[in-house]
Amino acid sequence: MNVDLLQALCALTVVLLPLALAGFVVWCQGRRSKQRLRRRQ
Repeated sequence: MNVDLLQALCALTVVLLPLALAGFVVWCQGRRSKQRLRRRQ
């Protein structure tokens, strides 16, 4: 395996992991808010 490819893969993981985590948290909060709105109506 090429060292440059491995470094690029590591950099990509470091960038995408926090983004994926943040997106998951926002998605969970969105689902919760939708459930709250349904309960009020």
